[in-house]
Amino acid sequence: MKVVVAPNAFKGSLTATQAAHAMALGVRDVFPQADVVQVPVADGGDGTVEALVSALHGDHRTAGVEGPLGDPVQATYGLTDHGRMGVVELASTFPLTPNVLNLIADVKPSLSPPMMERAMRALIKKEYDGISYKVLNIGAANLLPAYSTEIGVPMDGRHIEAAEALIRVAAECRNVGDVYQSSPISFRFVRASGAYMSMMQGRDTMMIELIQLNRSDGGYELNAAYEKALNKLGGRPHWGQVNTLTASEGLLETMYPHYHDWLEVYSRLNASCVFNSPFTERVGISTPRFTR
Repeated sequence: MKVVVAPNAFKGSLTATQAAHAMALGVRDVFPQADVVQVPVADGGDGTVEALVSALHGDHRTAGVEGPLGDPVQATYGLTDHGRMGVVELASTFPLTPNVLNLIADVKPSLSPPMMERAMRALIKKEYDGISYKVLNIGAANLLPAYSTEIGVPMDGRHIEAAEALIRVAAECRNVGDVYQSSPISFRFVRASGAYMSMMQGRDTMMIELIQLNRSDGGYELNAAYEKALNKLGGRPHWGQVNTLTASEGLLETMYPHYHDWLEVYSRLNASCVFNSPFTERVGISTPRFTR
């Protein structure tokens, strides 16, 4: 005989797990040979974390956090081996999750670091073996509203300096303007490319993606400060993401050794101004529209 016991919590007396355990003992007292399956459940309120952790065979952790009145309190959260594809994925799909995260980043920026730490811990798995797009894709969390800057820094020692520069800039912005990084920073390592205007042109490159949640106070200014610091280390920005590139001081010629070769071809292909845009205007590569 198989018996499934799936209780919710008995508010104020037993958690769902405790209730399931008590019910299982009762069943076995009457039917000693029964196969009893315990499935604690919850409706999204109290006990939901415990039910998820129990079902996924995880464990509970305690961390010091800032309470609603600014005082330090202890909070309990759950971690599971399947957290990356389970709890985090589930939370990311809730319609209100982006609004809640953006509200936190907007109203209380100082909560961003502990919020990120919890999120990163929930993504931990024992190993990351698999097809690259499955390993690098964090799933539904990619759908959260955000914007980003990406900078490619050469892997000749300057990539180590780049990591230190990010920490320094973040600390300065936090201390001076109460501005916080609102999303984890990602690093990936890419082989050199022969493409003239590639971020990896002629050099092995560490790609740094600097993501900010929408509505995070000072996020654009923080990314601009990162970009300025990384420019000094040979950083090349991603043209399709947020950047501060301009045509001043021969910047593009300095960044890209084959810039003029590329520009010659680009100018021919853009003779009709089809590629003109606000970005090309800003970096000075638009084909002039004026005719006499």
